[in-house]
Amino acid sequence: MRILFVISDTGMGHRAAAEALIKEFKHQLGDNFNYSLIDLLKESNVFFLKDFPVLYGKIVQGRYLLRLFNQFFNVTRFRIGFYLTTLFFRTIVLFSKHRFRDIFRMEKPDIVVNVNAYTNVVIQWTKVRELFDFKFCNVITDLTNINYAWAFGNYDLCVAPNEMAYDDLNKYHTPKREVLGYPLDRKFLNIQSVYTNGDGRLKILIFARNIQSILSLVGAVQKIKDSLNITVICGTNYDVKELLEQRFDFIHILGYVGNVQDYMTETDVVVSKAGPGVIMEAIYLNKPLILTHYLGNQEKRNVDFVEKNNFGYYCPTAESFLETVGKIKESRPVPTNKGFHDQYNTGKIVSRILSLLQE
Repeated sequence: MRILFVISDTGMGHRAAAEALIKEFKHQLGDNFNYSLIDLLKESNVFFLKDFPVLYGKIVQGRYLLRLFNQFFNVTRFRIGFYLTTLFFRTIVLFSKHRFRDIFRMEKPDIVVNVNAYTNVVIQWTKVRELFDFKFCNVITDLTNINYAWAFGNYDLCVAPNEMAYDDLNKYHTPKREVLGYPLDRKFLNIQSVYTNGDGRLKILIFARNIQSILSLVGAVQKIKDSLNITVICGTNYDVKELLEQRFDFIHILGYVGNVQDYMTETDVVVSKAGPGVIMEAIYLNKPLILTHYLGNQEKRNVDFVEKNNFGYYCPTAESFLETVGKIKESRPVPTNKGFHDQYNTGKIVSRILSLLQE
């Protein structure tokens, strides 16, 4: 069996979701499975889309470009915006039709699994134009505020992560949609101890994204540092790691870690921006969240999702972060995940995708 995963390199969330699905496919199929990961927009003949990951990085770091991007995102959530967006991506297909056709002919997939809203239209129009017979599945990697681009519905299955997302799709009259959950990595099934110091201090795990935000947060809690055990995971942001090491000697600073699940399961609080991946991982592990910021309007409603369901707190300032940490330190609340992740849902998603071949 051959499966083609379509991602976007604009952020790690799409790739992480695809890699989680890949591990589960391997678990269920063993050697009867091979795959490819591809960013279709980068493979197009449209010059600015080929470099869009770089452009996207500049957009999210620039105030005015981010405002423009937010307005574009808002427009695409309505029917007229969806029509304009669809027309835009149909034009991309016309300009890149031979390139897309050659990719699918070379890959010869039995199933195409898409985790990026905007490539949904590209895949479907290429499939229709070239009469490909592969099965096609969308796995939505947003939690709420579902973009209209997901709703273009000539596919075999659309996987919604929760009921709120399902309701958004229902407004768009999206066909063949099912609530199956959000894809998490199999490593969250195997947790090992990483903390050897059980001294009763409040354990805080911070995912470093924005350096200014991290500096202000860590600086704020210096007043109560003796009652805290703080770990900061910087990932591949080695400049951030070096700067933190120079400024603070009371926090545990890590670069890239392959066992993030071990740190998350033993911490008391998870601190991050409002990205869907970390949010769903914390919910699965039943850990309270502190969200410090969100990336544009596409993540804004994730904050509402967390607060409405009592999964955590939104603390956009150092003062509110310090106040919330103090409250948590005193009460040690344990959230209830309310059924959003009572079980490991990635296995259910993969089993359902495989069932498409029997239909």
